Amino acid sequence: MIDIVSHTTSHTTSQFQSPTHMSTNLNEIDENMARLIAAHPLLFRGEAPAVPSFLPTGWYALVDKLCSDIETELGLLGCGQFEVRQVKEKFGTLSFYYRFQQESDLHVEVVSAAGVEQYVRRTTVAGADQLRVLIEHAEDVSGNTCQRCGDAGSMRNLGGWRVTLCEQHYADRLDNGDREASVAT
Repeated sequence: MIDIVSHTTSHTTSQFQSPTHMSTNLNEIDENMARLIAAHPLLFRGEAPAVPSFLPTGWYALVDKLCSDIETELGLLGCGQFEVRQVKEKFGTLSFYYRFQQESDLHVEVVSAAGVEQYVRRTTVAGADQLRVLIEHAEDVSGNTCQRCGDAGSMRNLGGWRVTLCEQHYADRLDNGDREASVAT
């Protein structure tokens, strides 16, 4: 069986949620997203992203720094052409989707028994390449940062869900009944 998942500026939410997703009401803004929106009103246009988002506590500092770096890179005028579309955990790492100058990259994941293949069609808008470098760096760092506390972490498999956790939070999850856990490969 093959699942094709596409991400553009319009998105439908899945009935499946990550085990680290705290809210079942997708219209709610979690505390971390609210803090991020308040700290970076230009990038978020003063409101929640258009697509339901969730920011794990351990990645707040990482995404806050990413937003600060984007603001520095773009300057005041450029920030007016930038819009955060979604922030979330996906496959155990950070996913940060945006629109710049009314353009977005198109992300497609093909999920099969063989694994996940990712395809991206890049926008050619001037300035987007440096934004991608900043965003991809933060996404890469998230794969080694515990999404619960922000300490050093590793990608783990908890009952089929990929998560990035430190040793302590991994042990806590095992103690709380996640018996199908392993280090993700």
